[in-house]
Amino acid sequence: MNFLSHFAIQAKPNNNSYSVGVSLPDIVSLYKNPQPLSQPLINNLMLKNKFSDECTGLACGMMAHYTADKIFHSSPWFNKTMKIASELYTQTFNRHLPHSLNHIVVEIILDHTLISANPAIIDQFYSGYAGFNSKIADEIFKHCTNYDNHLFKQTIERFLSLRYINSYSSFKGIATTLGQVAQRLNIQSSVNFSDLETYIQTLSEALEPQNRLFFEETHEKLFPRI
Repeated sequence: MNFLSHFAIQAKPNNNSYSVGVSLPDIVSLYKNPQPLSQPLINNLMLKNKFSDECTGLACGMMAHYTADKIFHSSPWFNKTMKIASELYTQTFNRHLPHSLNHIVVEIILDHTLISANPAIIDQFYSGYAGFNSKIADEIFKHCTNYDNHLFKQTIERFLSLRYINSYSSFKGIATTLGQVAQRLNIQSSVNFSDLETYIQTLSEALEPQNRLFFEETHEKLFPRI
């Protein structure tokens, strides 16, 4: 899942540290590759250290993120939508859609469905990060190899200032995001930009019924204990 899907499904209204934690691993991975965090690492740190309540909330949120992604990525729903996205891309461009981009476009369109239904969710999401004290994360991450607290603080500040999740509101914005991701991952998949925008709109319309079903009932079957 992507940022807003994690937030919509897993955030706890009265626990901002936890609510930040459910999307934080993805944000860290945006600015540091390979990603320095993992579920076993966070779990091991929680077992070995006594953290504050806020820090524990953040760690539990991150653990919930990894658990949700593991279930989501192996679900029939995800496999079905990935197949639809891949087949439509091949029909449109007569070429294969790289798995990593296929994965990302499906998840971004899932977030797009949330925004279409409730545009205010973007501000709600960013408000959680605006109220988050990055020093809470220091309590955990200082135990991680090569952790740079200054870089982490810059990462959060940059994420807040760019507000690039706003781009998920439009098909043009999603197309731009995919181009940036392909460049960052060094994936050679250049196609005509206007055609890519059209592809995303067509895919979004094809996936909308399934995406709405996901938020209405499928996620409750996938994550009954989260």
